[in-house]
Amino acid sequence: MKQAFEVIDNIRQGKNAGKYYGPRIRLLRRHFEKYLLENNLSLLANLVKNLKPSYLVMPWQTIQNDTDCGLFLMRHMETYMGDAKTWTSDLKPENYGQTRQLDKIRAKYCHAILASPLNEIRQKILDEAKLLYNKMASERVMSIVIEASKRKGARVHGKKMIKGRVLFDED
Repeated sequence: MKQAFEVIDNIRQGKNAGKYYGPRIRLLRRHFEKYLLENNLSLLANLVKNLKPSYLVMPWQTIQNDTDCGLFLMRHMETYMGDAKTWTSDLKPENYGQTRQLDKIRAKYCHAILASPLNEIRQKILDEAKLLYNKMASERVMSIVIEASKRKGARVHGKKMIKGRVLFDED
């Protein structure tokens, strides 16, 4: 584990990033070159082949999180505006609330994908979500009524405790 921390720390300081990332970068570049050649873009493929990679150090880089690369990629595409010096992703550093922040971002992206008009099964998902919400709401109402009836002389106070059925906008 100590060795992993040293590797990441070196990468953050700009040392040996090529040693760590090099094989991955070479593989990615090889596939990209192949794609460009297959699409008759040989000049561009030669440019890519001769590029020397540089490694950007970001304050939100992680040491222990190797599963959320897709979230980071989506967030980077969403926030990068062409200038690394002024780039603000609003991601917190690891161990400073980043996990909770990634959970919120994950929910945001899932919602956007599932509720998108381009999603062919969107209506089915919305219908199932509506049924699930209504089931949970009615179970909540039942638990409130049961709890209230258990207490001697107790009654349910106000409508704020009882949630009604959810209404979704019709498209």
